[in-house]
Amino acid sequence: MSEKYELFEQFKVALRSSSTESAFLLGKEKEYAVFYVPFEYVNVDARLVLVGITPGPKQQKCSYDVAHRLLSSSAPDSDILREIKRSCAFVGMRDRINDMLDHFGIPRCVGVASASLFWDSGFKHLFPTSIVPNATFKGEKYFNGPFSAVLETPLLRGQFEEAFIPSIRNLSKEALYIGMGPVVDEALRWCASRGILSDRQILGYLPHASGSSGSQFAYFMRKKRLSDLRSSDPVRHRARDLDAAYEKLKLNLESLFPGRVHGD
Repeated sequence: MSEKYELFEQFKVALRSSSTESAFLLGKEKEYAVFYVPFEYVNVDARLVLVGITPGPKQQKCSYDVAHRLLSSSAPDSDILREIKRSCAFVGMRDRINDMLDHFGIPRCVGVASASLFWDSGFKHLFPTSIVPNATFKGEKYFNGPFSAVLETPLLRGQFEEAFIPSIRNLSKEALYIGMGPVVDEALRWCASRGILSDRQILGYLPHASGSSGSQFAYFMRKKRLSDLRSSDPVRHRARDLDAAYEKLKLNLESLFPGRVHGD
């Protein structure tokens, strides 16, 4: 992956002037639109790769705000982009992500005492990214899958194949991957089937950590049982998949790190 950061250079004027979102448009196709987010920084030394679908509203706004502030300094682009990623990737959902990572003991498996440190002194061990790395909309809403739509839409597939895949090709073959949700897990399995990474690198997936996910987080974390959920709770219909994801993640971790995994 180039260290020239061509897109960052292209959008510096807009970032410095706090331009409206329309100034960051990368492309449109049918009902889809993609907007630049300054998330190009790739931590090639990462031991854990946390993968989402696309940057959401809080991450997008945060990235513009931090870029605007740091571009007034004399810091090199690589340092600015690293700080943007550290400050803004998965912002707004980090507490839940941290809870899930700590629940399984994942940070200690990669040399970090607790998940909260991934966003501070332990950031050197983490690479947060997305299968569609720039903010992507379908209509007025942020894109939320399925993976088939990424493959079938040239605009989105370009993001996946020309931004996401080149970034992970630079990482260690020992880096471990966790997807945020089944859509990302499917994308990672697609990469493994083509030799871009190996099956053993994919630990599994965590449920999406958004605050709008209802009781999904509490159920996955074993804070609620199926019998605790109301009959109308849509998580009831996903309970089997969530249980399978939980057990698969735990099994994969136990295989790689015997005796060091938490969970029930």
